[in-house]
Amino acid sequence: MLKRIYRIKEKIAPKDSFRENTLTLMTGTGFAQLIPIAITPILTRLYSPSDFGMFAVCLFLISIATVLATGKYEYAVIIAKNDKEALQVLFLVILLLSAICLLFVIGIFLSGNFIPSMLNLSANKTIIYLLPAGILLTGVYQVLNNWFIRKKKFKKMAIRRVIQYGSMAFFQIIFGLRSLELTGLLLGYIIGQIIGYGFFAWEVYRENVSEIMSIRLINLVEQARRYRNFLIFTVPSSLCSTMSSQSPSFFLNILFNPTIVGYYDLPRRLLSVPATLISSSILDVFQERASKEYIKYGSCKEIFIKTLKTLTMLAIIPYLIAFIFSPKLIPIIFGANWQIAGQYARYLSIYGFMLFIASPLGYVLLIAEKQFVNFIWQLIFLLVNICSLFIGYFFNSAIISIICFSLVNSIMCILYILISYYFTDSKRGHATI
Repeated sequence: MLKRIYRIKEKIAPKDSFRENTLTLMTGTGFAQLIPIAITPILTRLYSPSDFGMFAVCLFLISIATVLATGKYEYAVIIAKNDKEALQVLFLVILLLSAICLLFVIGIFLSGNFIPSMLNLSANKTIIYLLPAGILLTGVYQVLNNWFIRKKKFKKMAIRRVIQYGSMAFFQIIFGLRSLELTGLLLGYIIGQIIGYGFFAWEVYRENVSEIMSIRLINLVEQARRYRNFLIFTVPSSLCSTMSSQSPSFFLNILFNPTIVGYYDLPRRLLSVPATLISSSILDVFQERASKEYIKYGSCKEIFIKTLKTLTMLAIIPYLIAFIFSPKLIPIIFGANWQIAGQYARYLSIYGFMLFIASPLGYVLLIAEKQFVNFIWQLIFLLVNICSLFIGYFFNSAIISIICFSLVNSIMCILYILISYYFTDSKRGHATI
């Protein structure tokens, strides 16, 4: 019986195939995602919409600072010519993270009450000191994740996600029961990162100890120069991308209040589950396969189209359900205080559908080394998004901001897919900036 099941599995997803690697990550990520989804109705009763709102703002700040601290050199770990160079890039990223996080701590200490008051954290000043830890751990996670992609250790990546999400959920509940409010959410996030990749960081060191011990500062400088385009072009474009995707958390806090941010953040997280479960898993495999085909054949068009079709078929049902039923289901599941979040979820599901499809495919611009094109695109994306949010502010309506944000992002995602497809052919890439 087991042999028969194994043969069926081999037919559906042959060993080391795109399907097998994707299914491996989807299975692990899917189980991991069940944990925070299952405990979200508990968290919404332990933490207020305002707590979730400020937590979203903190994650936004961590994301922005992480882009600056890593210099986006973590992408070079995947495309480096050999493992020796990849390890050098990995340690370059860790060195940059450590140095910049130390500067952040010093800056926070010297600023006194300025930074907490600027971020509307005056009532919880100690939370600001957790941000550098969040930056460091998020950056280390990103670079180690790319190392495992390079080594095709997709099963270990799936295990790591289960451990991370499980740990984060457990500690957020514990801290919520102790009424730690915003601090509990952020501490749970940080502890989950530590536990999630702590053991795997040790594995990387143990398996490559001789190569690691031979790394010198001059090697790190050489890799920084070799992949400087990531710093010059990808950092600005990633900043624009991060601000475009997470700007509602920041601007809704400024234009309205943290409670509105909380109403936005809950459906945003729920709608991101299909993307995290499926789309991001496909991205991890798509990066590896598309990179190889582009280098070997000068085109990754075939895998691009295959991935586009797969993503579209997988996205239709969950986002259609969200559009129709979320206004009624969210207040029932998460509590009457979250009724407004149900209304937001309906409109955000449109953008969620398009983002699910566009996000993995946009990696083609990095494969084709079109960082400048990506930067210009992300800059336009950011400016358009900010304008869409301010429309609601002028009408004194947060829901108008949400509707405009969702529609504008959906249109931009369609254009992003078309641009990415254009650069799947290296001949077109050489003929364009």
